[in-house]
Amino acid sequence: MSYFDYHKKHCHYTSVSKGDPLLLLHGNTASSAMFAAAVQHYTDQFEVFLIDFLEHGKSERVERFSADLWYDEAIQVIAFLEQTKIGKVNIIGSSGGALVALNVALERPDLVKAVIADSFEGEEPLEAFVKNIVQERELSKQDPATVAFYQFNHGTDWGAVVDNDTRAMDEHYKTIGRFFHKPLESLQVPVLLTGSRQDEFVAPDFYKSTFANLLSKIPNGMMHLFEQGGHPAMLSNSKVFSEIATKFFYTTEMNIIQLTENKKQYLDLLLLADEQESMIDRYLERGELFVLDDNGVKAICVVTDEGNGVCELKNIAVARESQRQGYGKKLINYLATHYSGKYVQMIVGTGDVPSALGFYKSCGFEYSHRIDNFFTDNYDHQIIEDGVLLKDMVYLKWQLK
Repeated sequence: MSYFDYHKKHCHYTSVSKGDPLLLLHGNTASSAMFAAAVQHYTDQFEVFLIDFLEHGKSERVERFSADLWYDEAIQVIAFLEQTKIGKVNIIGSSGGALVALNVALERPDLVKAVIADSFEGEEPLEAFVKNIVQERELSKQDPATVAFYQFNHGTDWGAVVDNDTRAMDEHYKTIGRFFHKPLESLQVPVLLTGSRQDEFVAPDFYKSTFANLLSKIPNGMMHLFEQGGHPAMLSNSKVFSEIATKFFYTTEMNIIQLTENKKQYLDLLLLADEQESMIDRYLERGELFVLDDNGVKAICVVTDEGNGVCELKNIAVARESQRQGYGKKLINYLATHYSGKYVQMIVGTGDVPSALGFYKSCGFEYSHRIDNFFTDNYDHQIIEDGVLLKDMVYLKWQLK
């Protein structure tokens, strides 16, 4: 098992898959185990890092939590990022973890790309919940389902963990009363606030009004509310949540925009992937064109509606000087999220060349069919790619639902 140090104590963490770093932060009385079922939705695009805060999960135990709990846990996250040197990260914090995520971004924006803060009560504790926290937690320890949750996250000493958390929350409410040390107006990273209208801990319109107030202060923020699902929204809507999260992270990390006019201004780039202008003319105007800008245009693509719930990636090209830097895959991942719910399948046609087929398969596509003699019948000149004379068009497919 892997650990980082905080105040001479060992904090457990683990990582799953490879890709851009994504940090998931658990809530109060939980641990990273709460993400066991949800983490699979992120591993195609991200290397997911999971932390157990001190006294939680597999991390070392302490005698007493700081009353400034969510700030202290943010400092633990900062220690993790400094010690592991994984670079700037995207963060999703759920419930209490949302408070931690925002504190990390406020204290060390140099370590954070973007934050999703899910299912939390705002800048101050929700009095209706926390004023009776001691009594409510004692009752929770008599409920078999809640006890099973505690045991799953912490093991046999779950009672001490819950009691420690309860004392800290009660003390915070009575002596501190605010979650953040710095004003939300000072946030320097993009923030997405999420929650469910059916969250059992709050009224149906609580998140709408609370988040609207927060967004009046956050310089670069937005909100997404789910109509269904309990607390937290990240888990009760796990698949759709992951799609929204992925799209948010990719669109904030680099600017992906859809153009509806003057599409031919990018003809030179489009010709890198489809080298005959008359063939591009067949789909450019009816297709949707996306441009990935990361300090300059790095990649471009065109997607068409082929009917029956199928869209086709007709053209994807990466500027020569930006190739082999992951831009093509990030653009495809964005498309998969963007079109999920609108189409059930995305297809793409390419030459029968190992490098091209390998690229699309690494993105999630699988073989569908081929069209014999497509290149020889439709192009006015021979097309050679990686030393191979193209003849047949090989189609691959990707199920978007």
